[in-house]
Amino acid sequence: MAKTSTLKQHKVPTTNFVINLDKININSLQEKYQLFTLEVPDSFRFSQDKNKFAKLHNTYKEQLNLPYYFYSFAQPKACIFVLVDKSENTIKSISLTFDFLKSEKVTAQEKNIAELCNTKYLHILAKLFLSSWYHKAHRTCQGDYFYIHSKDDKQKLTALLVKIQESKGEFEITSEASYLKQLDNKFDTKYINFYNYFEQVQGTRYLRQLKQSEVKQRLKNNQNLNTIFRDTTTQDAKNLKFKPQRPAIKWYDSKNFQNCRSELLRHFQNELVAYYNEVLGEGVAEKRTHLMTEVVPMEQMGKQSKKVGRVKGFGFNEKTGEGTGLYLKLLGEIGVLDLRQKDVSSPNQNNFQDYIDSLNKNYKLLYEISFFEIKKEELTTTTKPILVLQDVEKELFEEDGFLFGHEDQKRKIYQEFANKIPMQTLNINLNKAEDFNSADDYFEYNIYKLDDYKHRLDVCLNELLLKKYIIDKLPIYNEKNIYASLPCLFYLKSLRKEFAYMYQNTFMYVDNQYVLQFLNLDNASEKEKRNEFLKNWGINWFAFEKQFADRNYTRKENGQNKTYQKNGETKDKHEESLKSTHFVFAKDLVLAIEETEERVLFDTDATQKTESQRIKESKTALEGIYFSETENIYTVGEKSMGMSMDKSVKVRRLHYYQKPKDFKINDLLQTLSVQFVRNKQYTVYPYFFDLLNLYRQDVQQTE
Repeated sequence: MAKTSTLKQHKVPTTNFVINLDKININSLQEKYQLFTLEVPDSFRFSQDKNKFAKLHNTYKEQLNLPYYFYSFAQPKACIFVLVDKSENTIKSISLTFDFLKSEKVTAQEKNIAELCNTKYLHILAKLFLSSWYHKAHRTCQGDYFYIHSKDDKQKLTALLVKIQESKGEFEITSEASYLKQLDNKFDTKYINFYNYFEQVQGTRYLRQLKQSEVKQRLKNNQNLNTIFRDTTTQDAKNLKFKPQRPAIKWYDSKNFQNCRSELLRHFQNELVAYYNEVLGEGVAEKRTHLMTEVVPMEQMGKQSKKVGRVKGFGFNEKTGEGTGLYLKLLGEIGVLDLRQKDVSSPNQNNFQDYIDSLNKNYKLLYEISFFEIKKEELTTTTKPILVLQDVEKELFEEDGFLFGHEDQKRKIYQEFANKIPMQTLNINLNKAEDFNSADDYFEYNIYKLDDYKHRLDVCLNELLLKKYIIDKLPIYNEKNIYASLPCLFYLKSLRKEFAYMYQNTFMYVDNQYVLQFLNLDNASEKEKRNEFLKNWGINWFAFEKQFADRNYTRKENGQNKTYQKNGETKDKHEESLKSTHFVFAKDLVLAIEETEERVLFDTDATQKTESQRIKESKTALEGIYFSETENIYTVGEKSMGMSMDKSVKVRRLHYYQKPKDFKINDLLQTLSVQFVRNKQYTVYPYFFDLLNLYRQDVQQTE
């Protein structure tokens, strides 16, 4: 490994903040605030009304105009916590009538606010004062979520739904982009209870939620309806031709910086933290920053790139000369299967041989691989990797698609052959189903231009080779032919067979011949094999499992697994949590890579500078791979950041359930720098998890 004495260090600001309990001025809180609790009637808990939570919040807002937080897990009953600022009014009693629960009336009990100043109830205190901040700033009663206006678009606006949540001693600011539809005088008031309503607070970006009674009155008077927006529905999406679940607010956008998600959240965080320090005591709340060190990829150390430059057959980035590290020459001859949709009235008539010729022209000399047409009936005898060309989106076979009732040929082919032959699919039809009403027009398209498909073809070839390693059981490290080894393995000996990986009930390890082996943990006997394998590495599965349950609160005090409901099904919280966590094992090592909602923000100072300065100075936080050894966290940013970023850079936490004294994470961090999982970008997990997922999808066919 190269010397690391000159590695960059950077203070990385994030969306998290902390509240220091020991600094809260409890006496001041008791003097300035009253706390009340309204116990929600038992009939609410047993109600089957799917809209009961919305009705509860709307009921409160119609009757009371005080900051509040509803906590459904409060004991002994679900509670609404209400905060009263004595400087505005002193209240002797509060009551609430639940009209949707047979008009049951509840009288609040007054509590000492000091009861919330502890670790158990700190999240309630934080959310109450979040509501208080919004109430003071915008004179509206709101629960624990807020909308921030981002941009207008025809009959709708795009807004950012913002919440806070506690996670392992810190508070995360989470966000979700959402569409809101403009109200008009055609709206039928009989549907008024179906929606939430908002208007923009004058002079700010925040959206104020309106009472339903206020909306009724404005509708009656036809007053300022163009300033009111409501929740969107599936029908709205069809009428306005958009997908309400997937609006776009870029994380960074140099052309619209003030409206990008990072800047909106940074502004929100600044205002909220300042308010916490005003009401709870000086220095109580702190914005989170992490001192992190750059992880220099091997390509930049002159390792991989030299190998790529000398040897033909490697996939590489033509502009930079940096390699994916995959020796695509191993693919040899690739069969190309024509799976275009033929059972339609007007199938595409492009000459299939033209596709074969184009592939050979562009890749034969480059990687020393070749392509030939293969027929369906030949799949039963071939062992060559297969590139499947299709021209249809799978959604069209669903009930509302115009190919509903037609045969999904890809599904049939994959079920029969994908666990026996390396197989990858490329859609050669750039038409989008949502733009067409019939199959005739949808299947009118020209043969692809390489510029339009270069990225997709690179991804296909990378995936095809990885599947060949799995299905054909190629050794991932080859002493006789180092070029045939997977990235990093030639230089980093520990990666060859000293680690095992687990995710989504699949366990993967490397045997003595450097071949990947997999265990399906849905199978009891293979689960026992996993336990024995780990036992030989000094790991007691059941002892670790108890630690996992304690850390993630997945079991009850009696040891039984907790359950929860999702889409009408009962789910096992413990088992689902184990499945969704990425685990790395080695001798005496159990490492969990934990997801967080913490995301990297731009530097506050950088936002005040010119566009070019801002991009340059922010790259240290949002470009590259960074790691904190003291905090055991890492970030994976853009490989080369441009003028905008669609997605955020997430902070991931490394938690050691068991760790040998001499263990160093450095080698595993290098596996984040490969460029074939996310083509020409770094990957957010060690790339071995991509191999595990390919096994699940094609061999197990669990997705």
